[in-house]
Amino acid sequence: MNNISICLINLKRREDRKQKVQYRLLNTPFKNIDFIEAVDGINTKKLNNIYISEYQDRPWYYGQITSPGALGLIETWRK
Repeated sequence: MNNISICLINLKRREDRKQKVQYRLLNTPFKNIDFIEAVDGINTKKLNNIYISEYQDRPWYYGQITSPGALGLIETWRK
């Protein structure tokens, strides 16, 4: 199990969550942890504008893209 790597996605502005996860993983066999900085859809003007113009008032997108944060998650996965 020592050769298993874990990738964790974390927003830069949520350093507290990153530290909490690191603490919880201290006494586990998982030692190879890669933190990936997430794209912050809420605080990114470009993604906010895309959300407002393309998704906000479109009921057929309900349940799929419901916030600028969802667009940030999509951008993170592309990264």
